[in-house]
Amino acid sequence: MQRNRNRNRNINPPEDPLLDEEDSVAPHIVPSGPHDPLRMTLSTEERRWARFVKKCIEETPDLDPMSDFWYAQISLLDDDADEVLARVYKLQVFQKEYKIIESLGQAQQILRKFIDLFPGYLLALEYYPPEGNYVLTLDLARLYTSVLDTHKDGFEIFLKAMYYIYHAMAPDLLAVREGAWGIIECEGFDWKKNFGLGILRPFWGELLTAYPIQFVKVKNFNTGFFVHSLVSMSRRFLPFELHTNERFMTHATEALKKRYANEASFSL
Repeated sequence: MQRNRNRNRNINPPEDPLLDEEDSVAPHIVPSGPHDPLRMTLSTEERRWARFVKKCIEETPDLDPMSDFWYAQISLLDDDADEVLARVYKLQVFQKEYKIIESLGQAQQILRKFIDLFPGYLLALEYYPPEGNYVLTLDLARLYTSVLDTHKDGFEIFLKAMYYIYHAMAPDLLAVREGAWGIIECEGFDWKKNFGLGILRPFWGELLTAYPIQFVKVKNFNTGFFVHSLVSMSRRFLPFELHTNERFMTHATEALKKRYANEASFSL
């Protein structure tokens, strides 16, 4: 399932004389793996729209300039100029309010704090070769509202951790284009204990509607299958929670390194 990016936009970008035939590589070319440079390819139409998005954002007084990677990421999801500006405004408010520093060091620090608060919640972050995208697996029953409510920085750590997890799921433009998948283990989940409206409302309002990511598939299970499978695989090596935590951190760190490297080198 992919978003239709051929709809009429509310503002049509002008023809861009800087585009040449090298820019017209079709985005449907299948890269050989997660490190293939083709993953950062835009079609001629996509690049033209991304450059127009960049122009709109940089000419809006209330918005700060962003990297070309950000412009491309946003442009792949929003095909309406008003939607773009509204999303970027919310995103930049979030970044300022929660003092986001775009660095691998802060991302690792926040993810470590989150894992310490909620061990076993983040089960896996995996690259999925058939689709060229990333899959996040969670155990929803391991997120406790009591911890979020009582820990001094609990809710802030939660929101910032999810921001960096979204970063890790969008390390390149193909991953953005294909969309993310989510697998959610729900065995033992309770709305009051694990994820009440007090969490859902600000999570949805402050981050989920601001960050440019699309979850094209989300599967909910109530079987304990994923937890039991991971336990059986890791039991001979490490305690279950330590194994899943370290595996998650390894994969998230690798994806974040790619994200920041691509952001530093990509140009429209």
